[in-house]
Amino acid sequence: MDWSDLVGPPRTALREVFPASLGAWVAEPLVLALGGFHAAVLGVAVATRGHDGVQLGLFGTVALLLRLSERINSAARANWELVASANYFDPGGKFFACVWGLPLLTVMAVQVSLFLVRVSRVAVAAKVAQLKAARRAEQRERGSAGECGARGREESAAQQHPPAGR
Repeated sequence: MDWSDLVGPPRTALREVFPASLGAWVAEPLVLALGGFHAAVLGVAVATRGHDGVQLGLFGTVALLLRLSERINSAARANWELVASANYFDPGGKFFACVWGLPLLTVMAVQVSLFLVRVSRVAVAAKVAQLKAARRAEQRERGSAGECGARGREESAAQQHPPAGR
């Protein structure tokens, strides 16, 4: 079975759906696979937004994939017949930067945004807890001063006017 047998009819259907101005590369299996990969990575980033270890691992993996993009582009340029119907992998890497680098950078930006939202919520919750604790402490001080009221006044008066015999 040949690869074109597996992707032939959908590719033809996609070319009918997308206008010619977008170019034939939109219906390439490589571009569709990269789109699916990027959607999956973005889905993992959003689904695991509360798990710091997973987020850190994903962020590091995406950064590594971005770091290796020049080598991946060179390998794909040398073997483009295996993955595409035309050689889209130019020496400057413009096509690969658009379909590989920009979506991965977008995923990283989404991760940073989710992290900042989470940190801001934690900071607000910490400040609210701090203000509540300060209010409780202030109420305790007022309450203890009210309980001692008469005795406290007597003691302060005695300190100000000591008895004559002493």
